[in-house]
Amino acid sequence: MFTPLGYILKDFPGQEKTVYLMVTLPGITAMIGGFASAGLIQRISSKSLVVGSIIMTIVGGLLIRFTGIRSLPLCIAGSALTGFASGVIPSANLAALAETAPADLRDKVCGWTCVCSNLGFIVCNTIAGYSAAGGNWAKSFNAAFVLVPVLLAAVIWYPSGKGSMSKAEAYGETAEGTALPKEERMPKCIMGLIAVKFLSAMFYMSLGLNASSYIINELGTGTSALVGNVTTVNKVVGLVVTMFLFLWLKAFKGASTVAAGIVMGVCTLTVALVPGTIGFVAGYSLLNLGVNAFHAAQGTVVAMTPKGKYVGIASGLFIGATYCGEALCAYVAPWTGKLLFGSDLPSSAIKAGGIFCILFGLISYPFFREAYKRAFPGR
Repeated sequence: MFTPLGYILKDFPGQEKTVYLMVTLPGITAMIGGFASAGLIQRISSKSLVVGSIIMTIVGGLLIRFTGIRSLPLCIAGSALTGFASGVIPSANLAALAETAPADLRDKVCGWTCVCSNLGFIVCNTIAGYSAAGGNWAKSFNAAFVLVPVLLAAVIWYPSGKGSMSKAEAYGETAEGTALPKEERMPKCIMGLIAVKFLSAMFYMSLGLNASSYIINELGTGTSALVGNVTTVNKVVGLVVTMFLFLWLKAFKGASTVAAGIVMGVCTLTVALVPGTIGFVAGYSLLNLGVNAFHAAQGTVVAMTPKGKYVGIASGLFIGATYCGEALCAYVAPWTGKLLFGSDLPSSAIKAGGIFCILFGLISYPFFREAYKRAFPGR
């Protein structure tokens, strides 16, 4: 919903806070899905969770498409439905990959699952940008029709098993029935990374959240088509970096998230500090080089470091924390921007986001370094 946000704000003047609630609500329900999946994936088949989540997304998207432009409450209801799958599916996938993928391929397949997510976002975001270019932002939800064949594919091919771990492992025991050693329980470095992910998500989303309003309303230099096109480039860049995440990890090792945080911050600040469309295109196009490396690097070690049932718990908490932070970004980044720069303009929130991206990249170092050593002991 970020791409046509400028038009939504125009259709509902004086209701900015409610509009931002609607826009960020998918993140809140995704957070709920992520946290809930930490327990659900051990009790309900992954196929049932995924199929049910996709159905909710389709229903919510079509509700907004056909009735939302006339009713903000219906928009909010549809928005709540669309987000749940975003929390459940990646949590289930990370846990399944950690359990089933060969050890020497896990860093690759964890990146590749992010690639698939980005491909879907690219397709849907492009459809949304062009569909809403005339000003009718509800048409951006034509993208919901794309999920119908995805639903059919999930019904036919998605595995219905609950995972390959034994019942003993699921409850934190060895095959002989003894408790797992403390070092095989939830590592403190993983909890630290989850906390950093939550806090950093309040800021690295500031550019994506404010891009539409920045270009359409503050600068007045483009339409949602421009925002959609640049967002597409942004996602393609993110797709490439996640496809080759294993090379990023090999290059930066324990400092992978530090490097990603610096890239996020520099790109975000470029948009706010370099005037006009040039700064926007340059900074926003490359932003996901850092965002996706930051997310996928943490997601990989979160899936690979814990043992037994803590794999699913850590994956669920990680996804839930991500969406929780992203949902709060609509409030925290603008407030921080006003506090630092004395302005309610989108550019202030963007500048605040860039500064804190660098800060949290640096803070993540001790946690990621320890998790990286545990996930890749031979490197």
